[in-house]
Amino acid sequence: GFRPQAYRSFCGPASIATVLRAFGAQRADQVSLFPSLRTKIDAFYTGMSLVELDELARSVGLRTELVYADTINLAEFRARLKTNLAREGDFVLVNYDRRVLQQSGRGHISPVGAYDPERDAFLIVDQASYKYPWTWVPTDLLYAAVRTFDGQRPRGLLFIHGYVPPG
Repeated sequence: GFRPQAYRSFCGPASIATVLRAFGAQRADQVSLFPSLRTKIDAFYTGMSLVELDELARSVGLRTELVYADTINLAEFRARLKTNLAREGDFVLVNYDRRVLQQSGRGHISPVGAYDPERDAFLIVDQASYKYPWTWVPTDLLYAAVRTFDGQRPRGLLFIHGYVPPG
């Protein structure tokens, strides 16, 4: 169900659409997810904060848990992601600063696809796959990238614990 983001600022909506397709919502499209033209235009020009991503995810029926990275330590971060990935029907989206990973750009959102215990690394399913391939990121580096700030608010994680189609 993966499809790369359609626009430079649509990493969040593309991540949500990827998760929806994993739940079987094959018609989920990152451009048509928005509840209004205004929210779509806002996301097109400015991207999405973690709170806005959470609101959009809930509006399309995803059961979410928003966790700011400054509220958990490295061991909790690793454990929460591993636990999430081990549960069928659970997903996690990370909001991180690309610069920490030595990539161009700033804030970005993508799903986490897997964990490799031998490398202690998580697979980032990069929604901007036209620019960056899916990549394994060491846990401590991903944690550092997630513990940055988006304006006045910390970045973090959006855990997804199920889907109830609206209506």
